[in-house]
Amino acid sequence: MGSWKTPVAIVKFGIALGVVGALVAGTGCGALLERGAEEAVERETGVKVDEDGGKVKIETDKGTIEAESGEGKLAEGFPAEFPIYEPATVKSSTKASTPQGTAYTAALETSDDQAKVAAFYKTTLPQKGYKITNTVSTPQGTSFLCDEGEAMVAVTTQDGKTQVVITITKK
Repeated sequence: MGSWKTPVAIVKFGIALGVVGALVAGTGCGALLERGAEEAVERETGVKVDEDGGKVKIETDKGTIEAESGEGKLAEGFPAEFPIYEPATVKSSTKASTPQGTAYTAALETSDDQAKVAAFYKTTLPQKGYKITNTVSTPQGTSFLCDEGEAMVAVTTQDGKTQVVITITKK
């Protein structure tokens, strides 16, 4: 098994993440895969890609990435105790597993004010057992780092909507 630090491993994993990103962003990855891109990625990188009805699973010798597109769904296994702002729509969510642990992401959108959403996370994260270790506030948004990097929440505004990006790592 190679190291993550080798250029080939980084490029292969980057290609795999690009395929997941295209699916999750809803940029027509299904049509792309239908045209043989799935086989091309596998042939050129050695990365196994399975696409099935809005779900993509990418397997490498370093681990597995699973992504599910569509609104309203958190990735399978997303920590149930983690606070999800309501009312917000889940725009995308991913799960990536390696021998070192599992990372989850979620992108949410709400029409509520950015300050209100940030206040929710500032109050609710500690109540749910996530110790906020760093907060960064700018005119563009607010980010919370919890438990020395175990979780991160970024709250920003784009096109008149409040965006929330959540990243959680579990070992």
